[in-house]
Amino acid sequence: MTTQEVAQQWGVTDRVVRRMCASGRIPGAFRLGRDWFIPRTSIEKIPTRRDRACQTS
Repeated sequence: MTTQEVAQQWGVTDRVVRRMCASGRIPGAFRLGRDWFIPRTSIEKIPTRRDRACQTS
């Protein structure tokens, strides 16, 4: 998946997803040229802010 697809799914910006990739917070994410690609299996494992907010409420 691309960073744009993941950003839409998580409800965050593309830039946030790219920063997460660069910092190693998304396992399996890899860079090809200037673009980041993320395995679908990694998407399900990363909790988003929305998930954390729902847990604390």
